[in-house]
Amino acid sequence: MHKKLLIPISAMCIALLTSCGNKSENAVKPMLDLDWFASYDDVKENMGDYTLLNERENTEQKVPQKMQDYENVELFDYDCDLTLCFTDSGLIGFNYHDVQHNQNYREWYSTLESTYGLPTEESSGM
Repeated sequence: MHKKLLIPISAMCIALLTSCGNKSENAVKPMLDLDWFASYDDVKENMGDYTLLNERENTEQKVPQKMQDYENVELFDYDCDLTLCFTDSGLIGFNYHDVQHNQNYREWYSTLESTYGLPTEESSGM
């Protein structure tokens, strides 16, 4: 088991990428009042109330990514760490980490599914 439990918010990223980047007026706005495709610097400024732990890059993928890691970000009243993922297009993913292991993977998935619905290829739901 990993030290940090990755919460399946990454499913939102997968759904987003399979939609070929289409922005619709009905798109679900992600948590923390951040917009999809917001710039790295704009997000960093908007996250000023949170503790930024680390900024890093992953250039081993076909599409290079930049990341911002934050601590003490609440998700459903649980203290989590958060990794925000960016490409040249801007903000593309939220990855929450339940560092206290408050819930297991299935419990988190059920919580997210009951709030956001099932992940779909059309980027609706989770």
